[in-house]
Amino acid sequence: MTPEEMLKKQSDEFQAGVNEIREKLEVVDKLKLHQETKDKEVNETIQKVQETLDKQEVELRELKARQGASKDEQSPEHKDFVKWLRTGIKSEELEKKTAYRTSDDTAGGYTLAPPTVAAEILTTITESSPIRQIASVMTIGTESVEWIRQTAAFSANWAGETANREEANQMKFGRERIPVHEAGCYLDITNQMLEDASFDIEGFINRQFGERFGVLEANAFVNGNTTYAPQGILADGNIANTAGGDANNVTADGLITLYFSPKTAYLANARWVMARATMAYIAKLKDGDNNYLLRRLGESPVWSILGAPVVEAYHMPAMANAAFPVLFGDFRRGYQIVDRVGLAVLRDPYSAANQSAIRFHARKRVGGKVIQPEAIYKMRMTAS
Repeated sequence: MTPEEMLKKQSDEFQAGVNEIREKLEVVDKLKLHQETKDKEVNETIQKVQETLDKQEVELRELKARQGASKDEQSPEHKDFVKWLRTGIKSEELEKKTAYRTSDDTAGGYTLAPPTVAAEILTTITESSPIRQIASVMTIGTESVEWIRQTAAFSANWAGETANREEANQMKFGRERIPVHEAGCYLDITNQMLEDASFDIEGFINRQFGERFGVLEANAFVNGNTTYAPQGILADGNIANTAGGDANNVTADGLITLYFSPKTAYLANARWVMARATMAYIAKLKDGDNNYLLRRLGESPVWSILGAPVVEAYHMPAMANAAFPVLFGDFRRGYQIVDRVGLAVLRDPYSAANQSAIRFHARKRVGGKVIQPEAIYKMRMTAS
């Protein structure tokens, strides 16, 4: 091979090597470009995800901040109040909805600064008599109700086969009338109290009327004098009494005597009625076998004496000389309650309008009377 041919061959091989390197470089460049594109797409995705996470984190912090704020800080009234403290300027919303008043809180007024108010109100426990639950109750549509009551019974007699029979003319009848009595009262509530209260003030008022009228009638069913109120059980002079055995305290013998006083037919539905303090004293009394007279009926909260249930009545008299602290008998047959008008509450926006208040009128019409005196007996505190 001549030098020229050898030189040409080497030149061709070099050129082929250069071309191969170029091709490889082109492949590498393509791969690199593709990778850069991929990396760019990945980076953009990561950036979008990071931006979303950052936004959510900000929103989460703001949510936590709002949740951690007090109710006063969240309320428009608080914001307006703070604004007023800082600038002395009241907003339109403040003028329209927020009542800054320094009158007596117990009368429904507001203190200057708006406090956090729970959506409920604390009330004392109202103790009422359960006479309505153990007596007979009926609803009427007139101002009174009347019964025809047998006042005397006749008796049959034995007679011979042909002897004359005696006339049964001893049976007598009488009328028993129960009039309806009315109870009522009214209550003024300011418009601002009704508008701005954080709880259902009208519902609360209605419940309070119900409780207070319940207490009023419960006392009447025990002690009512019949002039303006229903006749109370203790006010009926036809109810017989038994001796308590002691001038100041109930005795076991007195309870036993009282238990056996009503006729046998009344014992199936008989109840003891007394105040809680009297129950507490009787709970310490024992019979001849050293067993307590007052017992619980199983696991229930119902107490019994000699097998008859005990009903706690707040308005029954306390143990004292000549008092009647215990009643016993069938109250469903002995005492009648008549309802004419249940609790009615009238919303009156006019009568107290000059005081910017709404007047709530409440009334109820109810009657009560002993209709079978022999069904109930009372214990009189007296020495044997």
